[in-house]
Amino acid sequence: MLGVLIGINVSIVLIIVYFLLPSSKKYVAAEALQKVNPQEVEIKSTFHQTLGFINKSIAKKYLKNAKEKIQKEIGDAGIKQTPEHIVIEQFSYPIITLIIAIGFYFLLHSIMVLLIGGGVAVYLIFEPRAKLKKLAKKRKETIREQTPNFVLTCNLLLKGGLIPVDALKLSCEYASTDALKPFTDQLKEDLNHLHPVDAIRTFAKSTKVPEMIEFSATLIQFMDLGPTEEGLENLKQMEETFRELNKKVLAQEVVRRPQKIKVANWIIGLDGMALIISAIAMYFVQMMSGGIH
Repeated sequence: MLGVLIGINVSIVLIIVYFLLPSSKKYVAAEALQKVNPQEVEIKSTFHQTLGFINKSIAKKYLKNAKEKIQKEIGDAGIKQTPEHIVIEQFSYPIITLIIAIGFYFLLHSIMVLLIGGGVAVYLIFEPRAKLKKLAKKRKETIREQTPNFVLTCNLLLKGGLIPVDALKLSCEYASTDALKPFTDQLKEDLNHLHPVDAIRTFAKSTKVPEMIEFSATLIQFMDLGPTEEGLENLKQMEETFRELNKKVLAQEVVRRPQKIKVANWIIGLDGMALIISAIAMYFVQMMSGGIH
């Protein structure tokens, strides 16, 4: 019983340590792999030399098959990593976890340690790519939340008499933040070299946000119509649509913040209860075995 409790606590500690580890920029194996030419599909000897406990052929085959998908997931998540980096995490963390679990098994002679260690290892195989998908989803939601401010700023500049290209450039400069900024920076660059319609379409498509795509279609239509009665009416409808969207975003944020606080309080409470229950259980186990008098 004592071994089981210790095994569970050890596994929890392993998970906590994994999530508290600093960025993998200091991870030697990851740094070595990032030097590999990203155009090359094969894994060079650096991979095998740095992580010799990983079978080279298995790792190479996995990366070759999954590299394109992983690269797309990294792009959607908006982070600076390489597919090789993700593969290292998928292989190394589970193996290290299993090695630690086996070590504790021989110390504690508890099969529960192996079972929990195996479960954590399986989880860590899929976690790096699952994390990318979560980041991509969060990024898309953030872009959607920032879209009304960008669109309404552009709309205000158009109503003030600026031409669409100049209105867009000023909006990119002063009305884009966080998740939206990499896209607006690219839009500014494209507006200097591409046809405005192509630049706007590329920008909207790259964000993958329906509302931004809707804005681009309205803006392109306004560029065709000019400041005519129909063109100004389209701008007015667009303004009403995005003001309504902005109200919804603000309302969601008002609801979301108290929920985040409640979740954090629940996590802290459950963590405290788990520690207390573990301590009481260990006390009774020692008392029953005659360890406490």
